[in-house]
Amino acid sequence: MLATNTVCLHEQDNGLLYKHVNYRTGNAVVARKREFAVQTIATVANYEYIVNVIFDQAGEIKIQVRATGILSTMPIEKGLTVPWGTNVGPLVMAAYHQHLLSFRIDPAIDGYKNTVVYDDVVRLPPNTKLNPYNVGFITERNYVEKPGYVEQSPFTNRAYKIINENVINPTSKKPVGYKIAMPARQMLMAGPESFNNSRAQYATQQMWVTKYHDGELYAAGEFTNQSHNDTGLEKSCFGYSSI
Repeated sequence: MLATNTVCLHEQDNGLLYKHVNYRTGNAVVARKREFAVQTIATVANYEYIVNVIFDQAGEIKIQVRATGILSTMPIEKGLTVPWGTNVGPLVMAAYHQHLLSFRIDPAIDGYKNTVVYDDVVRLPPNTKLNPYNVGFITERNYVEKPGYVEQSPFTNRAYKIINENVINPTSKKPVGYKIAMPARQMLMAGPESFNNSRAQYATQQMWVTKYHDGELYAAGEFTNQSHNDTGLEKSCFGYSSI
């Protein structure tokens, strides 16, 4: 039986949430990491995409996507290999390709007056009173003030955050917020003149920011594979550039 528009709700164990041994007293404390998962599975041609939205006790919200199913293959001549694929059986080759996904975040962190920022880790100026041993470093904050994309910067350990400057955390004395944890990734490999690129601008950069507008629900476009041009970010980031 095929169940349409269905989600599965379940709890799962994911190892340790927290562990510490007090070296002075020898006392130990440990807590298990229990997660609540909201899961759905979509069959798209030869693939099944398993999408999990996972909530844990520390307040983290994690989006996990897994692909299963079967490979998309094609015939290949006996004894031949090619640099754009891998032979997976006699006379059978699986071509290299990318899986590109888009997730939209519509935040309301302690209210709707939210701001997107990104923090870079940088060294303090050397040989100064504040940094006499040249080992100091700080974070520098930049504000996103116009629609567009934010460049990846793995060598400054760039961190994207959504904050609410109107609500201050009583402990840190800084605005409340959520960090968007995204390791740097290779983006769309199809060239700028390709048909793929013209209708999937979202996949050319990792992080896009726009103001809220009713009806703008799909950064990738509502029907990406059936479009001739970009129907997502092109509307909200027309003439976009790096922020």
